[in-house]
Amino acid sequence: MKITILGGTGYVGSHIAQEAASRGLEVNVVARKMPSSDSPTPNSSLHYMVGDATDLEKLPQLVEGSDVIVSALSPRGSMVGHVLPTNKALAQIAASEKIRLIVIGGYSAMRLEPHGLRIAEKGKLPDWLADEAKEMAAVIDWLENSAPADLQWLYVSPAQNFSATSGTETTGHYFVSDDVVRVRDSVISVEDLALGIVDEIVRREHSGHILLRS
Repeated sequence: MKITILGGTGYVGSHIAQEAASRGLEVNVVARKMPSSDSPTPNSSLHYMVGDATDLEKLPQLVEGSDVIVSALSPRGSMVGHVLPTNKALAQIAASEKIRLIVIGGYSAMRLEPHGLRIAEKGKLPDWLADEAKEMAAVIDWLENSAPADLQWLYVSPAQNFSATSGTETTGHYFVSDDVVRVRDSVISVEDLALGIVDEIVRREHSGHILLRS
């Protein structure tokens, strides 16, 4: 199985890449520059490609031959405003080539009640998070309402308390739930998140919007 990860040198993407490669899956990481010298040493299953996810004309060649595309892109810095159009383009490619698309989103895309508003739509997020949350929520809205009918896709939200600085303990297990907030103050470590995502890549048990929590 060949997996292509866009944003694969970022916090979440790099852990997904390492977890997938450790299981012998063929992993292509697409990033604007090669990883730093202090990054984990790639094994024979892990390859790096220099590419710009915002260059939509070149996306087809970046993901060519993939069985699964993982979009681990965040609307931060130079990616602000580009994550939605990039995921739309990836979805079109994935649908036409029969490739599965997995998008790593945010907790703010979760709904407060079945078919209700998303957290990102409540208007009570801190300023530093609001625009990012709204763009990632727009991605899942597009997937649910406008994506090609034959697209095989999954949107993964991490638990509420998830960040590079949370210090959450790695447990080696996780729980899967739907897109409605059912457990307050949920947590997950990046290692357990990566474990759940790679399990899903291999097992293909879910579709639509899911939450992963410890």
